[in-house]
Amino acid sequence: LEIQELLAALIDEKIDSNYMYSFRTHCLTIEALESVPWTLDGEFGGEHKNIVIENNQKAVEILVKK
Repeated sequence: LEIQELLAALIDEKIDSNYMYSFRTHCLTIEALESVPWTLDGEFGGEHKNIVIENNQKAVEILVKK
């Protein structure tokens, strides 16, 4: 039942404080006691205990030729 409520909140884009914690940051470090399987862009990225997630705005410039 809790998973169903969590999924419904995600679909509706509503933060439910009973199941989620929301914040803004440019960098997030996750430290786990045990290795956690990680997925990067849908591909298996190995198992890690320490993960750093950074938001690199405008890190890639895309040029379109006419």
